[in-house]
Amino acid sequence: MAEGLALAASIAAILQITNSVISVCHGYGAAAKDAPWELVNAEMKSLRNVLQTLQPLAEQAEFASPSAGTHLPTLALLCGPRGLLNCCLDEVRRLDERLKNPSWSDSFGPKKKAFIQALRWPLNKAETMKVLDDVSRYRNILNLAITADQTTLTLEIQKLSISTNDIVLGTQRDVCLINDLASDMHADVQSTKSITLGIQLGMEREKIHRWLSAGSPDPSTNQIRASRSRQANTGLWFLKSETFTYWKASSALVWLHGKAGCGKTVLSSTIINAVLQEPQSKSEIGVAYFYFDFNDVEKQKSDKMIWSLITQLSRQSKKKLNKLEALFSFCNNGERQPDVEGLLIVLKEVVEGFDETYIVLDALDECSDREELLERMGEIQGWKLRQLRMLVTSRWLIDIKESLEPLTEPRGRICIQSSLVDADILTYVRGRLQNDRALKRWRGMPQVQEEIETTLKEKANGMFRWAVCQLDALQNCHRLPILRKALESLPETLDETYARILRNISEEDSHDAIKILQWLTYSSRPLRIEELAEIVAVNINGSPWFDHTARFPDQEDVLAICSSLVAVEDVSIKEDDSEDDKYLLQRQYGSTLVNPIQVVRLAHFSVKEYLVSKRIRDQAAATARYAIREIHANQSIAAACLAYLLHFNQHDSLTSQTLEDFPLALYAAEYWLRHIREVGKDLGPVEMLSQEFCLVHREAFINWYRLRDPERLDQGCNLNRQIARIATPLYYGSLAGVTQLVQLLLKNGADVNAQGGRYGNALQAASPEGHESVVQLLLKNGADVNAQGGYYGIALQAASWGGHESVVQLLLKNGADVNAQGGGYGNALQAASPEGHESVVQLLLKNGADVNVQGGYYGIALQAASWGGHESVVQLLLKNGADVNDQGGHFGNALQAASGGGHESVVQLLLKNGADVNAQGGRYGNALQAASRGGHESVVQLLLKNGADVNAQGGQYGNALQAASHRRHESVVQLLLKNGADVNAQGGQYGNALQAASHGGHESVVQLLLQNGADVNAQGGEYGSALQAASEKCHESVVQLLLKNEVNVNAQGGY
Repeated sequence: MAEGLALAASIAAILQITNSVISVCHGYGAAAKDAPWELVNAEMKSLRNVLQTLQPLAEQAEFASPSAGTHLPTLALLCGPRGLLNCCLDEVRRLDERLKNPSWSDSFGPKKKAFIQALRWPLNKAETMKVLDDVSRYRNILNLAITADQTTLTLEIQKLSISTNDIVLGTQRDVCLINDLASDMHADVQSTKSITLGIQLGMEREKIHRWLSAGSPDPSTNQIRASRSRQANTGLWFLKSETFTYWKASSALVWLHGKAGCGKTVLSSTIINAVLQEPQSKSEIGVAYFYFDFNDVEKQKSDKMIWSLITQLSRQSKKKLNKLEALFSFCNNGERQPDVEGLLIVLKEVVEGFDETYIVLDALDECSDREELLERMGEIQGWKLRQLRMLVTSRWLIDIKESLEPLTEPRGRICIQSSLVDADILTYVRGRLQNDRALKRWRGMPQVQEEIETTLKEKANGMFRWAVCQLDALQNCHRLPILRKALESLPETLDETYARILRNISEEDSHDAIKILQWLTYSSRPLRIEELAEIVAVNINGSPWFDHTARFPDQEDVLAICSSLVAVEDVSIKEDDSEDDKYLLQRQYGSTLVNPIQVVRLAHFSVKEYLVSKRIRDQAAATARYAIREIHANQSIAAACLAYLLHFNQHDSLTSQTLEDFPLALYAAEYWLRHIREVGKDLGPVEMLSQEFCLVHREAFINWYRLRDPERLDQGCNLNRQIARIATPLYYGSLAGVTQLVQLLLKNGADVNAQGGRYGNALQAASPEGHESVVQLLLKNGADVNAQGGYYGIALQAASWGGHESVVQLLLKNGADVNAQGGGYGNALQAASPEGHESVVQLLLKNGADVNVQGGYYGIALQAASWGGHESVVQLLLKNGADVNDQGGHFGNALQAASGGGHESVVQLLLKNGADVNAQGGRYGNALQAASRGGHESVVQLLLKNGADVNAQGGQYGNALQAASHRRHESVVQLLLKNGADVNAQGGQYGNALQAASHGGHESVVQLLLQNGADVNAQGGEYGSALQAASEKCHESVVQLLLKNEVNVNAQGGY
């Protein structure tokens, strides 16, 4: 029983410390809610769940002898001195020690101790991510081990010696496969190998999926909402149509168009569900969709649509997505966002990865950059991919028509007319009459029900939305005479319907209704019902800024005021949501939110369209007063946000209860600057409130910073945020590009050159996003154009990085030093180069930029442009005297940078201009190793053709073969071996290629290397041998392969 006890004891020890870490994290959470400890806490709880599942199994297991039959053999292997359980124990113990409060704080009271705890969160972002990755890896392997044991897998990792049947199973490094059981369990081994490979691939891609999810809006909320709105058996006219069959059978584009309110969005959800529910005869079918949404700014942009499609399809794909991995790498492993061109390249790759790929895009007319969207759709259709089936919906608009007609055949263009949807409208009306609680009163009167059905069907004119509003209005008809009178006087159009609803709002509620509609029309994100209810109690004139007594006694009263113009939907954190999706929702709405939350929105796009139209302004005064102008709405929202924040004007205004007691606090803190920016020149009441907030009530300003640091929005609310890092109001106004606020603050004596903030000063803060009018204003008021400090060193570098030519021109005109050194990119020319801002590069060169000046991450501008693959910029720099072999920077030289990025045309250009193909230096030693690491086969071929030394030593991996082996680029490994790569060459992090491949768990690469003469017992590198490398990472299939090739299980070495 010794080993069973060891296993149970190991699990118990890890459980004990895991509970300690969870307890400590709760302590941090009590001090202040913030992302790092919440993420660590969640991951530790997941680990605890797995351990609690294992504990009773381990206590019952018997490991007396192999012949007796083992219950948990794979888990037993993890108990060795360097086994996974001990590694996991060490990891959680280190984490526990790092997170605990210092002993000297024991004498403090609970409040002070909590304050200290919040101040000293000891892990930076990188360390936090490493903890999450490590713990997640341990948890995944434990789950794998459970799966292995459930299939009675008895693969062992090493064998110290072979003796009798009574020998107990050894540790991870001390046993080998039991040969007499292997043949009987071959099928189980193969099954578990597949599981292992799946977990390995999943872990490698999880970081990429997290990155994609973080930048991609979730369209599933729209899909769920539209599906719930659908009445059973509606939309069948299309599903049974020839067009639907034609769409599924070809690579054609289909365009469904119709007037506002005809049911396009619900029909889109019906089509999506139909595709998802069809039996899949093909092995690979991908389905993705996107709803452009007037209620959500993030769902109005074409680049977000592409990003969302990639996110959905990449999660469904089982194939290795090389271009997606390359894009992730190019974006500094997810540290920055990709450009649209990069996204389109990846989208093409993921679409091609399926036998059939279905894409449905709803409401193109609600896209804010429709011109770009239509261009990109043309480009996508221009790929002529046999796999692609795209269907889109929109209103009939001239620009959409002119763009889509050339891309569609006549049978692929369907106008949703009254004749097509009348039956659906009737089905909907009947469903409401049967199931709507307020309309059930007529159930016992079939003749009256038929009267309602007939009237609404005849007058709907193909508009679902019109029928919905009329049924909502009929809910209030309690007697038959009143009902019949209402049916006789139904409004004919949606405009008339909305005007009638507005006129029916009581005089007492009209002021509140105007506010509610303004917020719902122009809020920067969807609002919770609790947030929306707060606005009626805000007093922009002060005394007090917020009146508790003016709140609605019942928050849902806010919905009753606006009737059918608004709708509520539940937004839930689902179990299968990514951690980033959960965190984003919690960051936006507060970590204490109840699940699900109720979000209020305008009920339909036609409502917003009517409220902002000239048509409502031409109505009688009783209706026209509800007309909404964008500037006035943003003025009203900005004023309310500032007044709400001014309510927290005392040092102790913020408590752990604040976000619960004041639901609008997070919205006001995050978006007040954005709304002021949209106001224009006339600030109106916002001017007085801005002065109060920025210049008079310092504590309110500090408390805003605690609620939301505008430079670290990802960190959420932190009531204990150190105010030593707070910058000036002028700085934050410049950062947000709020010209009116900057002008107001300068007029009131703000120090234009005050230091502070991530960018050092206001001028640099305004430059990376190209806020030209703010830059001009700051310079006019004495800003030092060459002031040093901050992330970019000086403002010129910041503007150059952003590619803002007019701002660069303005700074140079005002005396900016074109060769000033400092900042992350060293100088302005280098900052402009990696993003391919050719016109800015040209402008800087024209103004005397030194093309070969050293400094920054990339060393020189040529290396930066080469890494980005910007051929025209590389050509421009070379033409202006850039040294093609200049050494320095992360990649050592331009050729290595271009090779690592896989930019074949740039590599060709550099070689043509005399680049030394074997130049040494940089992280990867030489260009060939950089290209091999990235798996860029065509670049590897090109370098070899131009004389690259296939066995050149240096860099992280020692040689190109080791780099390709560790990254599982089998075709590159084959190419290198074919060109004379020494399969046993020593050096680098892993000592040799076989150890590198074994460490990565790449069985096929290990097999290839062994077939080409790799020494299975070669010593060296971090782990000493290939067997130790594979064992350390629990790659059972690789261990099995090495054992079959007579590896020495007793070999010593490694760390």
